[in-house]
Amino acid sequence: MAKSETIAALDIGTSKVACAFAEFYREGDVRIEVKAHSEIDCREINGAGINFLALGDVVEELFDRMEKDQQMENVVVGLSSEYVGCSLYREHKIAIGGSDIEQEHIDCVLKAAKSIECPENREIIKIVPRTYSVDNNLDIVNPLGMFAYGLGVGAYYCFGATTYIENMKQMLRNAGLSVDADKGKFLIFPSSMASAVAVLGAEEKEREVAVVDIGHGNLDLAIYSGQQIIYSNVLGCGGLNLINDIARQFNVSEDSANNLLLQEGLAGVDCLEDEDRYKALAAELVYGKSTEIIKEELVRTIEARLDEFLKWIEDQFEHVYQNFGVRVASMVLTGGVAQLPKIEVKFNEVLKLPVRIGKPCSLSKLPVGLDKVTSSTVTGLLTCGIDELSFCKNAKKSTTKLSWFWDLLYKIFPSLPKV
Repeated sequence: MAKSETIAALDIGTSKVACAFAEFYREGDVRIEVKAHSEIDCREINGAGINFLALGDVVEELFDRMEKDQQMENVVVGLSSEYVGCSLYREHKIAIGGSDIEQEHIDCVLKAAKSIECPENREIIKIVPRTYSVDNNLDIVNPLGMFAYGLGVGAYYCFGATTYIENMKQMLRNAGLSVDADKGKFLIFPSSMASAVAVLGAEEKEREVAVVDIGHGNLDLAIYSGQQIIYSNVLGCGGLNLINDIARQFNVSEDSANNLLLQEGLAGVDCLEDEDRYKALAAELVYGKSTEIIKEELVRTIEARLDEFLKWIEDQFEHVYQNFGVRVASMVLTGGVAQLPKIEVKFNEVLKLPVRIGKPCSLSKLPVGLDKVTSSTVTGLLTCGIDELSFCKNAKKSTTKLSWFWDLLYKIFPSLPKV
């Protein structure tokens, strides 16, 4: 009988911390069973001034809520966009001595790609191969089985802030989780990539699709083409800016502004019904007295900020077209702000693209609570983590087959990259 393993996924957002715990079996077809999940609203832990001591208490409370009765063997953490830097590097090559390309060769050239010099205080957290080169043949999607003397790869790199990662590891150790190599796997993924994995289907990734995750503090953008990510970026604005705009515009308290956004918010004035335009909405002023706000004025305030989001997105799309020759053909919206009524209509009208709201679809039989737009990142982290662990196990089985071959090549060609 196949032995099960455990994994915990931790999504540290700007307004909440979410965790999910799953068992999985990776013998044959990978089977996944989500056992528990929970989240804590914790707005004081956000931004560059993150409080790791308070965060550790939140993580411990999350696991107490889930009543976990066994040690987590593997942990995967989402790295929010302010701690991630991404760039596209072209060629990294290895010599393979005139032979058919096997999976071991592909694994080795990807390891060689890790030898680049990282920016200061950064480390590689993810390498995504874009295209391969086989001798002088460029832009090969899958070189497996081709004959070659040399194999190269053009890869998409994600760098994480080393200081943040080390503090994160220490916090998790203090919370009783395994982050050391001898106790299990500790994995890190960019949150934007995890969200995309959760909400995109295989057919969508084949096309040029953008995933926009609008959370409380950030707007994360990831663009896919041909099954691979080609670009990502972050705008340091989100739902909190909508709340602050309402609070300042109408001189109401932050709690009142948040309630107005949740209960009466709409993405654009064109979406208002005629009978709702002059609807009077009750609100509380900052000094405690009550007031009334006309709904059309509220929606105009929200729409003004959304227009800023859209202008930034349009600029990013143009940048991708100019640098990669890719035109985005569709969009998927996720994250807390994606719950704003008619937001997909607003984005469709401005961007002239098909737009849909994306809920997690990467795992089957999701429990209630993990099937909503606000759970895209933590669900994607589970998927990414289990996929990575399964790949590492399969790769480990095959590494010894060509070890004698590489030892001989290194003796003959000492300048070859070590893999």
